[in-house]
Amino acid sequence: MSSSPSVFQTVFHTLSSALKEHRELLAIQPMHWATQSPIFPWTNAALSEAALGLGQEALTQIESNPERASAYFEHVFPGLQNLLSCEAALFAPAQAVPSASSTPFWIRNGIGGRKLAQIEAFLAAVGTKGKPKFLMEWCAGKGYLGRIAAHHGMKVISVELQQALCDAGESTASQWSLPQTFVQADVLKQHAALPFHEVDAAFALHACGGLHVSLLQASIAAQLPMIAIAPCCYHLHTDAIYRPLSQAGRAINLSLTREQLKFSVQGQVTGGARIEKLRHQEVQWRLAYESWRQEVMGSSTYRPLSSAPKQLFMGDYDDFARWAVKQHELNVALPPSWEPYLERAKQHYVHIRRIEAVRSILRRPLELWLVLDRALYLCEQGYDVSLQQFCDRTTSPRNILITARAP
Repeated sequence: MSSSPSVFQTVFHTLSSALKEHRELLAIQPMHWATQSPIFPWTNAALSEAALGLGQEALTQIESNPERASAYFEHVFPGLQNLLSCEAALFAPAQAVPSASSTPFWIRNGIGGRKLAQIEAFLAAVGTKGKPKFLMEWCAGKGYLGRIAAHHGMKVISVELQQALCDAGESTASQWSLPQTFVQADVLKQHAALPFHEVDAAFALHACGGLHVSLLQASIAAQLPMIAIAPCCYHLHTDAIYRPLSQAGRAINLSLTREQLKFSVQGQVTGGARIEKLRHQEVQWRLAYESWRQEVMGSSTYRPLSSAPKQLFMGDYDDFARWAVKQHELNVALPPSWEPYLERAKQHYVHIRRIEAVRSILRRPLELWLVLDRALYLCEQGYDVSLQQFCDRTTSPRNILITARAP
């Protein structure tokens, strides 16, 4: 755990320098380079050679654990060791969460195993020092975190947008006589009207982007004694160009786009072989269609497709192709066979994975930069701030806890 503003500033400066140096790599959109194989979107010949040397096993290792990328690129990636030292300066190694839950089964009923592990680890990491008596749970869903906190003796107000989730959470709290109530509210628009004066802490486990930013701003305005958040999905509910919260962040002209913020949270947690296979198939199907589209339209410019229902990738490729053509409103005949394009897509996919393997070096540093922007912002507002990894990254890749306490 780190709680030193000077350490935050030093690491933030190191990360800022590295991200500015490699901003072109950060700006790459790999799908746009799929059909350019074997050309890479950088000029570092040694880096290209190292990327070309990545086989299936190496790519799979890096995708399952991006930290392994350093072993393949440390000899050709300038400043990599400085980047690797940043996380060690901020955190002790994350501890594996207990395999058995300490929460009674009637309290944890309905909470998925990984979500339960995240909640228990979050609450344990917040600790008993200055333990709040009355807690506001932000973006609560059905109030799972608040339910377990209430079981441990805290009064809880759970704030959630969807009334149906509020009703479900309220029903469970009533069933077990828990001191937990729900407030339906849009936290982006109604946070000023929420009862911050009644509580002495606010917790948010994986509230997305602008949602957790609104909590920080509202908590500061209310002079709340304690705030604990595990940030997630920095790209959601935000402006097209990121506006740093801290003075230190605003002094750095990174001009991060929403797409780059999304990149910072794209780390994988294994969801099983079937889900992984489906993910690979989806990308290859999209690439096969794009290869055909560029060919028939005489274009080399990538044109993205919108999100598709997952069941679409469990059927025939023809069904997906018809959906894609409809999305792009193309009035052209489909090919008699998709096999040549599907074969080509396999090679294009390997090229994309190699580009993503190189870019993955910057993923955690960018996430740390965003975390530190929040930590420094809270420091500037007079809070004592600590950072820690509240769980291992297999339990959640978004495993950083920011805790702020009024002095």
